[in-house]
Amino acid sequence: MDLTSQDEEVKKGTDHYIDDIWVNESVVGVDKVRQLLLKYGLVTKEPGDGKFVWCRDGEIPVLSERVTKRELFSVCGKLVGHYPIAGWLRTACSFVKRLANDVEWDANIPSFAEQVIYEVLQKLVKEDPVKGVWEAKNSTKGVVWCDASSLATGCCLQIDGQVMEDCAWLRRDASLINVADL
Repeated sequence: MDLTSQDEEVKKGTDHYIDDIWVNESVVGVDKVRQLLLKYGLVTKEPGDGKFVWCRDGEIPVLSERVTKRELFSVCGKLVGHYPIAGWLRTACSFVKRLANDVEWDANIPSFAEQVIYEVLQKLVKEDPVKGVWEAKNSTKGVVWCDASSLATGCCLQIDGQVMEDCAWLRRDASLINVADL
């Protein structure tokens, strides 16, 4: 049941994606949306520092004792797949998947790749980079930052000093860093 359809003003002023609701405050107030959800027993998060922030909701996946290539790719997808910001984790997942490229889908990954993914998961428990702010209110300018190393090329979109989205690609060749930056 779509709870937002219970109130026409809430329906017009909201949109949703998976388990999140965006509120167009020029149409309906956040408090009205929160009260409607609370009426049905759904408690919402408080905005942090006056900003609406998001972070990983689910638990970090647990790997089996011997990891197959299929399981590795599945776990990496769950870790970074639909998040606009993943920081260092996006490159780490791409790197460990590359270490398992020569393995069949249902075969165990090499022990070095297994060691790397376990280290990534340990660091993730301490420092999860999957988090950010929801909105860039009334912003007309942004900054795109790009950089490259011998391992990867990355960029992020920053609006009002807040990173709104990031991405990274492992590099295939050893071309000059300046060329990769371009």
